[in-house]
Amino acid sequence: MLASEVIARSAVKFSHYNRGEVERAGTGFNEVNQLLTERFE
Repeated sequence: MLASEVIARSAVKFSHYNRGEVERAGTGFNEVNQLLTERFE
């Protein structure tokens, strides 16, 4: 499965939460992306 598909499915999963929950989930994605970016640079 493509990473974009995983993110899209996760976004759908989080869509029924309130905005604060979604923002917290988004922050988690950003932290993971930052760690991956630092590792592969």
